[in-house]
Parts: sequence; C-alpha cells; structure tokens
Amino acid sequence: MNRLIIRRERVEVLFVLTLLFFAIYLPPIRLLKISPEYLLIIGFMAWLFIRLKTLRYAVTTRGIFVFFLVFSLIVYYLFLREYLSSGVKDIGFQQLYWVKQLRFLINILLISLPFSLIFYRRNWSVDRLLEAFVVLGIIQSIFAVLMLALPGLKQYITEQFLDLQFMFDQKGELLLFRIYGLSSEYLFTYPIFQGMVLMIIFTMVARGVYRYIWFVPIILISIVFNARIGLVALPIILFVYFIFTLRKSDASVSFSKFIKISLSILVAVLLLVVSISLFIDPEIFTYMVLRGLESNASGANHWDNLFQRMIVLPDSLQGIVFGEGRYLYGNVYDVQSDIGYINDLLFGGLFYIIVYFSLLLYLLFNKFSHFSRIQKVLFASIFLYIMVCNYKGPLLVNNGFLRAVLIVLFLHHLNSRDESESADFYNNRLLQQ
Repeated sequence: MNRLIIRRERVEVLFVLTLLFFAIYLPPIRLLKISPEYLLIIGFMAWLFIRLKTLRYAVTTRGIFVFFLVFSLIVYYLFLREYLSSGVKDIGFQQLYWVKQLRFLINILLISLPFSLIFYRRNWSVDRLLEAFVVLGIIQSIFAVLMLALPGLKQYITEQFLDLQFMFDQKGELLLFRIYGLSSEYLFTYPIFQGMVLMIIFTMVARGVYRYIWFVPIILISIVFNARIGLVALPIILFVYFIFTLRKSDASVSFSKFIKISLSILVAVLLLVVSISLFIDPEIFTYMVLRGLESNASGANHWDNLFQRMIVLPDSLQGIVFGEGRYLYGNVYDVQSDIGYINDLLFGGLFYIIVYFSLLLYLLFNKFSHFSRIQKVLFASIFLYIMVCNYKGPLLVNNGFLRAVLIVLFLHHLNSRDESESADFYNNRLLQQ
C-alpha cells in the first residue's frame, strides 16, 4: 500500500513538473492546436473554481495582496496612458502595451499563483522548487544539445513537432543557426531563465551540493546558441556573492568558496569550448562567433544599435516623467528600439519604471529576512539580473522567466505567512473595534 502511495505521489510530481516546463518555456506543440499558455489558464481556472478557499487564502496573504493590487493599478495606469496619448497607434491590439501587461497579470493570477499553491499544499520549500528549476533547465539543455549535434533532429522538431512559423515570419533565415531546444521564447527569455538556472547551481555548489555542476557546459550551450544574454547571470552572481563575502562569512558564503566556485565555472567554460570544437558543426560555431560582430545594412554593429541607434528619448520633460504612450517594440510604424528601458520610458515614463521596479523590489525583499544567507545572494542577484536584462530587450512583460520567479516568491510568501500577515486579519480587527 505504501508503495502505491509513493508511486502515485511520484506520478503527480512528474505531472506537475511537466506542466511547469510548459509554463516556463511555452513550446508551441503542433498537436495541441492551442498555446500551452491558454491551456494552463483554462485548467487552473477550473482548479481554482473548486478550491476557492485556497485561492482566498493566497490572495489575502499581505505580500501577495499588495503585489496584485499595485500590479492592477499599473495596468490601469497604462490603459489611461494609452487612452490619453497621441502616440502612433497602428500596431494592432495585441501589441498595445497595456494589453501586454493585462495578459501578464492574468498569467500571474492564473498560472504563477496556482503553481505556488500546489507546491505549498505539497509542503515544498523554496530550495526544493529551485532544484526542480535546475532539473527542468537541464532537460531543456539536453534537447538543445541533441538538436545542435543532430541537424536532422532539429529539422524534424522545428518543422514537424513545433509550430514556429510566427518566428520565421519575423526573423527569417537568421533562425536557421539558432532555436535549439523546446520553447517559443528562444531569443530572449528562454536563455535568461537558463542563466537563472546557472545562478541556482552556483548557490547549490556554495552549500556543498555538486551533483548538478557537471551539467553547466550543456546549459551554457543552450544559452550561447540561442541568445547570449543569459551569460550575464554568471558575472552578476559572482559580483553579488563577492559583496556578501565582504560583509560577513559563514559556511555557504565565504571568500575561499568564492575562489573555488570561480575556478569551477572556469573549468565548465573550458569544457564548453572543448566540446564545441569536437562535436559542433564548424559552420554553426563560426556563425555564433561572428554574430557577436553582426552588422546591418547601415554598417552599424550590434553594440552600436544598443548604445546609439536604439536610444530614443521623449521630446519633453512631461514625456520623460509620464511617457508618451508610444511602445516601439514590434511597432513598424514608428522608430525601432529593442531596449526595454527605452520602450518603458516612451510609454509610461520614469513614473512607470520606478513603480514597476519598486513592486518587484517589494515582492523580493518583503520577506528577505526569512531567506538563508545564500538565498539572499541568489535573490539579490536575480533582481540585479532583471535590471540588466531589461536593457537588452523588454523584459517587464509576460514571459516564462518572470512567471518562474513569481512562482518562487509567492511560495516563499505563503511558507513565511502567519496570521498577522493576512489581509482578512486586519479587516476582522477593524470590524471588532
């Protein structure tokens, strides 16, 4: 009987982790005929409908309640900004920035929060969930390496298994040497999530858990051969870890461990270079190197784009503070910029940017004292990571990376909650006075 219970629990965990894989990477599988995002929303809506008390418990947790309240106000502000603006409008309903944020709010409420409730009901700790992220990242990386080493497999997956036509319509031939793995966000947030997986492995090694360090080279491959933005995760967490060693040392955060982990990362990078030189098609490798020096018709390279051509500022002080209601990313009727901060500034201004990052900061650090010291290193690094990556592209919108971060933070708030932190608790006290 006990064996049956254990098997059932394992099957349930495997099912939930499979759903989590779909929530983070959103692979557009042809057979499904509908995006995994919408399937998850519909499924969790039904799940929450029969567990309304569980949902009420979650949304009345003070930190989670404040997050949803402020995020709803952000969406309302963006709607008003769109309504009052005189910016370029001909970009389609789905491209409107307030629509993007409304979609993200729905994703957080009906995907991230239910996942955190499931893990909370199963008594999962934050560390266990982070380890599950590592396992999912490794599985994704294995798919990426197999597709890289076996061109026939890549062709089958991209042409028969996944529906990626929307990407080829936008990027064309550039994707022939990219899109390795099972995802729909290859060129930005997928490698960013993989970078967070490297951060988690880093903190696990700092605590003496080495079983995942051997997978670092293939995770690096899954980043490098899609979009290299995820690589900034390593210098960020090394920097934050080093800062923490200057303040105080303990068993998991010390200068000697900093040296050992840095050397381990160096070895992993060397293994990556060796594996590429031995097993990867030289033409693909050459393309990946040259892509760092890519140029456009005007002769401006990638760095010139990010630090010169794509920097477009509002025309007035009012525009800088409150924005102009213009969202440039994907808007073919306006000037082009991939920079997240430029898109945020032109649409909602400094006011929007400050409120959004303040909200993330609140959710990250409201329960900061409940984290262990090495967890503090991780989540301080993640916040800095978000700030850096938002320069490369618009990150503060609906995506798998932020969905995953919010699942962890919601779980942490639920695990750390006591009765004094319930919104209902304050309401009841007011009624009793």
